[in-house]
Amino acid sequence: FTQIEDDTKTMTTALNHVVQPIWRPNTYFAIEMETIDRVNGNDNFVKNHVFGFRTKGPIGHYHKGLPAYIDLENENKHEEFQLKDLQQYLDFDKSFPHPGSKMLDAKPLYYNNIDFSLIFKQQYTYHMFNDWAQYGSLDPLTSKIELVVKGSVPDQDVENPQEPTWIKVPVPIFFWYRNDLAVLDAVINETPPDNNCIQLAHQFAIPYFKIQVQKSLKPETLYTAIWKCNFGVSGGTLQKEEVWRYGFQSSRYGSLNDQLQSYVLSTEPGNERKALYSIPVVWNSATQIEAVKELNSQSLSDTTLYDKYAISFDRLMNGILKVGQIPATDNFEVNVFKEGAVIKGILVRSPEPFIDPRLPKTEIDSSLVLSLNVGGIPDNTPLRVAFSKDTSQVFISNDNMDIAAGDLNLNFKFKLFDFDTNAFVVKQQANITIDLTTV
Repeated sequence: FTQIEDDTKTMTTALNHVVQPIWRPNTYFAIEMETIDRVNGNDNFVKNHVFGFRTKGPIGHYHKGLPAYIDLENENKHEEFQLKDLQQYLDFDKSFPHPGSKMLDAKPLYYNNIDFSLIFKQQYTYHMFNDWAQYGSLDPLTSKIELVVKGSVPDQDVENPQEPTWIKVPVPIFFWYRNDLAVLDAVINETPPDNNCIQLAHQFAIPYFKIQVQKSLKPETLYTAIWKCNFGVSGGTLQKEEVWRYGFQSSRYGSLNDQLQSYVLSTEPGNERKALYSIPVVWNSATQIEAVKELNSQSLSDTTLYDKYAISFDRLMNGILKVGQIPATDNFEVNVFKEGAVIKGILVRSPEPFIDPRLPKTEIDSSLVLSLNVGGIPDNTPLRVAFSKDTSQVFISNDNMDIAAGDLNLNFKFKLFDFDTNAFVVKQQANITIDLTTV
């Protein structure tokens, strides 16, 4: 039993103290191992063992010809093979656009200056799409990724986008790869780690692909992004295999500023019009108290509303204020709820989300900065906001539900995750001012 326990400890040590190597693709390897049987202190039996194996290509090429994959393919179950594409490696929450073809409650891409980012969870993915230099008699190998953007019909295809490039950014290793660092730490200190939160000064690159499509997309169009892995001997004909695809939709707007400026319906002299509307309401004091509670994330008196409406915006608009159905809008519009001359609240709407709904709530809330000036004097009364689930609507009011009539400035910020700062950063921002004295 002691021997078995020792062997188990040896295996555990090997797992905890060894970093798995990254092998050169399409290469034969041989491992020589010497074993010794020691009897009564003497090395009686010494034997050499040689094990051979061959590596295959990167993602998209690895599974070709594998018996396990062929068996699944024959049973029409090939989608169950997890190493045939990028699904196990992608960070779906931080890649943009969403690489899972999610379009419901998703923000369409502004059709000018499109940025694609394909972000991976594992650092070693970098080596799957990187060149390998000549080694002895072995030819140099090329492995690179290619993006093809296809439209719903051929004339919508985006031809010859720039080749994707690796962006490698130093990030504290412990933040992303605690398991990998635990192994390295154990190697360095020769003792297994005793805690889950390891903080060392090591830095290494977290890789991701970034590509910008210089040619503008067509507005309000469904596209398919197809990522391929091109692999083979450097200088020769590379084999192209698809490794991932997903659908996405382009916006009706070229930029965030275009989205906000759709508020202006006509600039014709004598017929200037803006999408600014007044909606008369009568909200009693009890209703207003509950609305303010919801805007401040405080507990409601009627707790059944939490069961009826999971989203704060829905609880506010439908459960408390009972605004009812407002016709869909085709542009940026502002609806002002008034009781007599008093502005109780403002509902800003757009046919598309203002912000990526996948962002954390704190990031969404900080994506809109409000300021109010009355007669040229700043009104510093705090304004509260509540975004709809898809961020295409936002309700604005204050704790007294009596917004002063003046110039309301809305500064929207479109954010994406950025590895340079390991945070969500502003990619676009735009302002629009609403004259509340005209409604």
